[in-house]
Amino acid sequence: MRYSLLLLILMSLISITATQTTDDLSVEVSDQPLVDSKVTIDEVNYNKSGWMVIHNDIDGGPGEIIGVSPLFAGRNLDIVVFVDRTKVTDTLYAMLHEDRGELGRYEINQDFPVYVDGDSVSPDFRITEILQSTLEVSVDQDADTFVVNVSEVISAGPGIVVVRDEDDNEIERMFIPHGRSGPLIIESAREPTVVKLYSDQESRGTLDDNDFEVITIGLSSGSEQWVSLDLFPSTVGVLFLSLSRKKGKKQDINTNN
Repeated sequence: MRYSLLLLILMSLISITATQTTDDLSVEVSDQPLVDSKVTIDEVNYNKSGWMVIHNDIDGGPGEIIGVSPLFAGRNLDIVVFVDRTKVTDTLYAMLHEDRGELGRYEINQDFPVYVDGDSVSPDFRITEILQSTLEVSVDQDADTFVVNVSEVISAGPGIVVVRDEDDNEIERMFIPHGRSGPLIIESAREPTVVKLYSDQESRGTLDDNDFEVITIGLSSGSEQWVSLDLFPSTVGVLFLSLSRKKGKKQDINTNN
């Protein structure tokens, strides 16, 4: 009899969620680690196409632009933004910008911040630590059962951990949020031979064609494997040229005054 049992325990840091909201506009973001020069904005609701623009902190307010990601009109979840790590400050600002110029191309002189009652929609959030994508895993055999222990996963943005057997058949799949998770315990009658961490680019928790492999670890019974990536881009200048659209402290604003 084939079976798999998943016990998922997520290690979580104490985080604060900030919100700015109105009836038709909101930005929600939580305190979080910086992973591989990426931050994740929980949710943005905006009735137009726009941009999520990350600003660093200068003198207690929004400073330089250090990262940009496009927004669809409507609800956007888990917006991952590359930022210039050399300019990251302890506090960052998730600022909503309009897309007023050429659609789908960020233009700093035309795509201005969204203001409501004279204030920008820009909730702040704290960077709790600086991390790298990491996958730490071991496997043991107990009688006819194989036990995979994914002791720690660090994902840059939402991710998916997949365990496969020697025929490349999927044994288990687990959704991983931005930051630290673990331990993840998987029991299976089939022998696991590989564990992979994917970047979850599309439908949350679903392995889609655009989800790419970040780390792959081969398994053998009684062994422990650990991989950590050193992927810290020093600049995000290319992000300001052209970006394709992908589908949030929360800032809620009432525009119907």
